[in-house]
Amino acid sequence: MENIIRYLEGENKKIYVTKKGCELINRAQEMIARERAVIREERNISVPGCQLQLLDGETIKALVTIIDDEYCIFVNKGIIEEQKSYLEDLNWGFISDKRQIAEYIDATIEYGFFFIVFHEYAHIFCGHVDAGLVIMRIRKLKNVKRICLQ
Repeated sequence: MENIIRYLEGENKKIYVTKKGCELINRAQEMIARERAVIREERNISVPGCQLQLLDGETIKALVTIIDDEYCIFVNKGIIEEQKSYLEDLNWGFISDKRQIAEYIDATIEYGFFFIVFHEYAHIFCGHVDAGLVIMRIRKLKNVKRICLQ
């Protein structure tokens, strides 16, 4: 965990902890562990696990990398909080029950969070991280930004 924190410090990021964030991370980790067990038992294939952390970032982004031979998925808190803010500001006049609105918003946030996490996990599962394809994609995007800014 120390190396993960050092990596994040080098990127000017830090781990973000909330009750809702921890609940979502725990559920995602349980899903990943369950799928890994099924694949191992049914196909005799070992699928790697990963660290999953919520970061103190406002944007709706996530990334996957390897730190000391351990796969790590980092998800910005914006995936939870920015979605919530956006959804709460919508006109919900067609639903009169406030509790139903809150449940719908929470479910939508969960779906979005799990979609992002499993998208990043697919990069691990499909070998993109090991092949360096994710890093090449990030470098390419950074170069595109530089070209656009010049």
